Amino acid sequence: MHDDSKNSISFSSNAQMENDARLNLLYEIGRILASEETMNKAASQILEAICRNIQFELGELWCMDKQDKILRLENAWHLPSPPLENFVAKSRQFKFTIGEGLPGKVWSKNAPVWLENIGGENNMPRKFFAEETGLQSGFAFPILLGEKLLGVFSFFSCESRQPDAALLQMFAAVGNHIGQFIKREKIESTLRESEDRYRAFIKQSTEGMWRFELDEKIPANLPTEQQVQRAFRDGFLAECNDSMAQMYGLKRAEDLVGSRISELFDMTDAANVEYLRTFIESGYNLTDAELHEKDIAGNDKYFLNSLVGSIENGNLVRVWGTQRDITRQKLAEQNLRESEESYRIVAETASDAIIKIDEQSTILFVNNSVERIFGHTLKEMLGQPLTMIIPEDLRERHQVGLRRYLGTGERHLSWAGIEIPALHADGHTFPLEISFGEYNQNGRRFFIGIARDITRRKKSERALLERERLALLNSDVSRALIENNSLPDILHTCTEAVVKHLDAAFARIWTLNKEENILELQSSSGIYTHLDGEHSRVPVGKFKIGLIAKERKPHLTNSVVGDQRVADQDWAKREGMVAFAGYPLIVEERLVGVVGMFARQPLTEKTLEALAAAANVIALGIERKQTETERERLLISEQQARENAETANHAKDEFIAVVSHELRSPLNAMLGWTRILQQQKPNEEMTDYALDVIVRNARAQSKLIEDLLDMARLNEGKLRLELLPIELAPIIVAAVEIIKPTADAKNIRLSQSFDEAANFIVGDGERLRQVVENLLSNAVKFTPEGGRVDIRLERENDEAKIVISDTGQGISAEFLPQIFGRFKQADPSTTRRHGGLGIGLSLARDLVELHGGTISAQSAGEGTGAIFTVSLPLRMIAPIKENSSGKVESMDSQGKLNGFWILAVDDEADAREIVSFMLQINGAKVTTANSAVEALEILKESSGHLPDVLLSDISMPNESGYALLEKIRALSQENGGQIPAIALTAFNRPEDRQSAFEAGFQKHLGKPVEMEDLISAIIETAGAR
Repeated sequence: MHDDSKNSISFSSNAQMENDARLNLLYEIGRILASEETMNKAASQILEAICRNIQFELGELWCMDKQDKILRLENAWHLPSPPLENFVAKSRQFKFTIGEGLPGKVWSKNAPVWLENIGGENNMPRKFFAEETGLQSGFAFPILLGEKLLGVFSFFSCESRQPDAALLQMFAAVGNHIGQFIKREKIESTLRESEDRYRAFIKQSTEGMWRFELDEKIPANLPTEQQVQRAFRDGFLAECNDSMAQMYGLKRAEDLVGSRISELFDMTDAANVEYLRTFIESGYNLTDAELHEKDIAGNDKYFLNSLVGSIENGNLVRVWGTQRDITRQKLAEQNLRESEESYRIVAETASDAIIKIDEQSTILFVNNSVERIFGHTLKEMLGQPLTMIIPEDLRERHQVGLRRYLGTGERHLSWAGIEIPALHADGHTFPLEISFGEYNQNGRRFFIGIARDITRRKKSERALLERERLALLNSDVSRALIENNSLPDILHTCTEAVVKHLDAAFARIWTLNKEENILELQSSSGIYTHLDGEHSRVPVGKFKIGLIAKERKPHLTNSVVGDQRVADQDWAKREGMVAFAGYPLIVEERLVGVVGMFARQPLTEKTLEALAAAANVIALGIERKQTETERERLLISEQQARENAETANHAKDEFIAVVSHELRSPLNAMLGWTRILQQQKPNEEMTDYALDVIVRNARAQSKLIEDLLDMARLNEGKLRLELLPIELAPIIVAAVEIIKPTADAKNIRLSQSFDEAANFIVGDGERLRQVVENLLSNAVKFTPEGGRVDIRLERENDEAKIVISDTGQGISAEFLPQIFGRFKQADPSTTRRHGGLGIGLSLARDLVELHGGTISAQSAGEGTGAIFTVSLPLRMIAPIKENSSGKVESMDSQGKLNGFWILAVDDEADAREIVSFMLQINGAKVTTANSAVEALEILKESSGHLPDVLLSDISMPNESGYALLEKIRALSQENGGQIPAIALTAFNRPEDRQSAFEAGFQKHLGKPVEMEDLISAIIETAGAR
């Protein structure tokens, strides 16, 4: 390609010539940018100028694709050469990202880049094609606008060219200059588009649009009259659109432009002079000003103008404005003035609105009543289409109907006394009764309507309809109460009536449960009929319904969405609920329930009044039905009480007979053998046998009496447990030893097994022995000769279980649920085979439950034996052992209360003893006091070394625990005034707990207390000090 002398590039080594050439290049680039409007036109010229000046064979322009964030080849110039042309064609297939290829390297640096050897560069996707073409070196520079990359110019040479820093610096400046050119190009393009839009708007506008210029600027500080004269003298029309020209009877704007104000305005018309005066005095800004002019035919024209002046350096230089032709409106006003006097008098004195329209539905005449009825003035309505008083959704129907009538003469509705909605000036619609008539004049058709506002009539009709609905509501509710139905049926009929006659979405009635102070949902009608869910039981004071009950006041709102009393706002929006009305159901100041309803449309005060009337009737019905129900309940209760009393008397008679029998039976044996011993003097063997019978029966009678006494103590709440750490195994063994003679007499084998892990508990040993003895006695009694009774002690989780099983006669399925009832026996007849009062198992159950345990019985039926299981809570204590002094040591050598000093106050010695024992075995030092006086004395004598915790009973003679703590808190801190205090009392109600806290106790524990709970309370209370 270098053999062609015409296209070859000459090289000069002369530095001065090189500088001059580069200056010429800068000048040439500046000339190109100055002469061209777009970069698209300038790019090829710039590429050629640079290539020829610096003697490179190929130049490229890569532009940024903002959406894809890549560089694309937009333009190229090269010396005539097929290889170069092929290289450019292949390059158009490439898209470069940041850092990729020569353009991407410039992108990554935002600075020029020089490649001395293209073949030795990395990340050059076109390297192969460049080598194939013979391109060896190249450089590129960015087109920048600030820091923003717009594109890249790249150039290639078929010779190896050394980097030229000065050249790169020059082209960096060129890139910035081109970036500013592109910015200017975009701004000019935007301005051209804006100007085009403006011209299109002016051209297409149906209103006249104009611009007046002045031969000489008018100083804004001149007097108004001088400014008026100068404007009339110097003003001329410089610009307008075709619409304005057509208002003057011309076709094009060019026919009107250039006209002087003096040619357009009749300055002899005072109104026109006032027009200019008002414009000046308004600060050169005037809206909807009326102007009188003439068209080219000399016809009067009336325009409504809005105009604004342009002020520069205190001078008026031009005026812009818009113009609307109101000639037709002015002529309509003139027609109104020319109406016949008689017609005017009739129209103006009529109370109904009279409206005259033409075939285009333009209003030509209205009387004074239209302002009262429609809210528009006469001036506002004249010349306007009739649709201005027709609601928007009916306007199209009106236009279609009028066109159809004008075309066919066919009417689709009567023209006499039709009721339609009308549109008031303030935007609200109202009912209108209108009658139309038609007449012809000079070949034109006109329509006259007489319109009457029937809002009051409609309101009266609605009121009448509402009264009818309310009467029907009261009728349905009253009829429901008269009919002798159940309360649920009555209330259901009432809610159905509310939904039907008050147009409710749903209605509900709740009745008051006085014992729980809860409103219970009894009926629901409408979209919700279920009686369960969150609102089935509403506490008084909760939700909207509960608040009505609490306040005993009705409630009406037409803003359910946004009402704070409606908790579920999402539900209200989803279901479209608009209004709520609720009323308390009250009879003689007694609340019996609440009735409520939700609606999807606004409710009126009349609705609340109707609900009030219905509520009074409903309340009386609820009261009546509840009274009847209560009367029936009392009657049934009385009958049941009489039956229970008769049953109790019968049971008492049976019990006395059984007690008499059970007491006499052992007495008979004892008395008989005693007489024999007294009178017969039997041998030693017979004597021993007689004494055994006497002792056995004496013990049986003693046990019988003790069981009766225990039952009486339980009934009176006087039976008390002496709770101590005990072992169960010795207790069971003792009970077995007592029963063993009876078992031996029947040849019944007794077996025992013990789990050491279940041995240690806190309990009353004597009472637990009594439980085991009663169960063993029962098992032996009902086990035939030669049978077996097993007793096991085992552990299950945190419970010790005593299991007594036998091979006896078993328990029937019918009697099993009653097995622990008092005076209950499977065979209560006088022919029963087994004696006893039937209280042993009942007593066992009560004693076990006093220990916090449970007792159960199992049997597969008669003849299968029975299993009785006693479950007692285990206590976390170790085996009891005694030291050499005979005192009880701590059950845990690492006692939880080691180092604690406890002052325990209780007037009952047993209570002090068990608490002291429980604390000492856990390592605490315990000082006891039997009264408040003694406790205060102990604190006084403590000499500053105070107990860690005060543990006090509440109910004590003379001074209570509350009084004691009040005196202690009055002491100084060093004398014990701030000692932590725990109330240990048999008063366990919530109010007792609150009273203890209010008195100053940190903790409240109820008797009987668990040792674990007591220890934890002491540690927590002492630690909080």
